[in-house]
Amino acid sequence: MLSILFKTACNATVDLGFLIDGSGSIEFYGQGNFKRCLDFVKKIVAAFNIGKNKAHVGVVTFSSNPELQFDFNKYYDMGSMNLAIDSISYLNQGTFTGKALTFTKSALFTKSARAGTPHLLIVMTDGASSDPVSQPAKSLRDSGVTIYSIGIGKNFELQQLQEMASDPDSDHVFTADFTQLDSLVGRIKQRACKGRILRKDTDHVFIVNFS
Repeated sequence: MLSILFKTACNATVDLGFLIDGSGSIEFYGQGNFKRCLDFVKKIVAAFNIGKNKAHVGVVTFSSNPELQFDFNKYYDMGSMNLAIDSISYLNQGTFTGKALTFTKSALFTKSARAGTPHLLIVMTDGASSDPVSQPAKSLRDSGVTIYSIGIGKNFELQQLQEMASDPDSDHVFTADFTQLDSLVGRIKQRACKGRILRKDTDHVFIVNFS
């Protein structure tokens, strides 16, 4: 069960967004990889204390086009949220991360994020974007969103991960396969609870390899 990963959940009040790659290459490089992405999201969510006056979670998926799965005001309990994450469909098209970042800013953070609450975004992608990511990511960061970039598998574009993530990226590059994701989730939880990921000058680039 996800709840056994941590003795106590993080009590930080944050708005935590996920931007999940659903492009065709995800399953091309391994059947079941998209479900692994969703399971990873659930592990991250399980590290936080979810509630109306606590941590809020929103999810956007993207491929050739982005889709809002649910915003920050939709679910306030783990059970409902896990069911919603499990029901997310695999899009199986191209990779337009820049378009998705712009969409995430307007459709998720602008519309449902709380004022005065730290805003975090975890971007998960397994390949190079077909459109520019630098300016859309900068617009998010300038609005106060701290961005984590997660490169999945072996065909991501490291430069694009660095362009998306908050600065400085050189100190926050991690590699892990899916058998080691629990330790990665724990580090994210620890930084969030200590407030270390809430500064705009803090960078988060994670590289995750499928196992």
